[in-house]
Amino acid sequence: MTRDEGITLEAVAYSAKLSALLQPVLKQGATQNALAKAANFAPSTVSRYLSGERVAPADFVEEFGTFLKGRGFPLPQEELTELTTLRRAAQKASPQPENRALYWIEEVERVKDEYTRSEERHRATSEELMELADRLSELQRDFGDVLGRAEAAETERDEVRATACERQEQLAHAQGYTRQIESELADRQDEVRQLQREVTVLRAQVERLRDEPSPSFEQSVPGAAMQITAAGAAPAAHRTAKVQAAEQAKTVYIKGVPLDDLLFVLIPSRSEIREQAAAFAQLLALFLAPFLLTLTVASGFVGGLQATPGPAVWKLLLYPVAALAGLTVSFIVAAMVSPIGSGYEFEDDTVVAFALGGVVLCLGLGAGGADKGWAGLDLLGHWFADLVGLL
Repeated sequence: MTRDEGITLEAVAYSAKLSALLQPVLKQGATQNALAKAANFAPSTVSRYLSGERVAPADFVEEFGTFLKGRGFPLPQEELTELTTLRRAAQKASPQPENRALYWIEEVERVKDEYTRSEERHRATSEELMELADRLSELQRDFGDVLGRAEAAETERDEVRATACERQEQLAHAQGYTRQIESELADRQDEVRQLQREVTVLRAQVERLRDEPSPSFEQSVPGAAMQITAAGAAPAAHRTAKVQAAEQAKTVYIKGVPLDDLLFVLIPSRSEIREQAAAFAQLLALFLAPFLLTLTVASGFVGGLQATPGPAVWKLLLYPVAALAGLTVSFIVAAMVSPIGSGYEFEDDTVVAFALGGVVLCLGLGAGGADKGWAGLDLLGHWFADLVGLL
């Protein structure tokens, strides 16, 4: 529907909006010619735009806004949006083909822009979806890991609870066992103190027995032991059945230990005395006998070499061999008849006899040299020559 032929209502509304926006500038003295010059349009064309005879294109609207802004009346965004809407409606309804062509060209560009923006949004949305999918996969993996750790932690918690219960039971058992051990230890300490008192009394009694003369140690011990038991033994209520039976059999026990065993610890036995004598003889054989033998043979050699006339050299060399052989034989014979080695191994007897025989032989040789006189080597040499001559 048109007001005049070729002029549509949309064009009239569009031109009216332009004229209304231009009125404040015209009131300040501006003219349409100034607008046409500033917008680079012909004045007649501008007049048709403002009258609605023609539809002002988009570039004119831009120049129109610039002109108003330069005059101090900038167009708000909502006014520009309204002008664009009125312009497009006027172009679409215009009977002129060029105006409709401009509308559709702009519409196509708008659709293209909208499509481009839609593609960009779609691409951005696709990228966001991919990122979200990756994030979801990562969250699923993390959830699986967390779930596995939670299950492992729960299993470990159950194991810790079971272990704690077991440890508590063991601790309770250990506490009970500790109390039992402490009780037994207290009883053992009492027994040890009692035994120490009895041993003290026993030692004092043994010292008295050593000082007093008696016909036989074996006969004196039972009486003394009975005195010790009477003086220091525990009450009869604490004695065991074994101790009471031993007392009836005239065998004295102290805390379950026979008195003979305690005396064996305190008084050395004859075998121990023989061991000590054998050890002393071994030391004597190792140190004294070789020294005396070497001294005797050396002094005989020196004397034999200094004597005039002395023995032959081969006799001098044969002398120590014969002396060593005779010494060995004497040691073996002494080992066979040695009373000290009684009850010991043959090796020990041999060592003891070796020591005694060596000492006796060396002292005999030394005594022989002393009889001939140690004052001069010549006298010793003559004695040694006479001795070697027996070979």
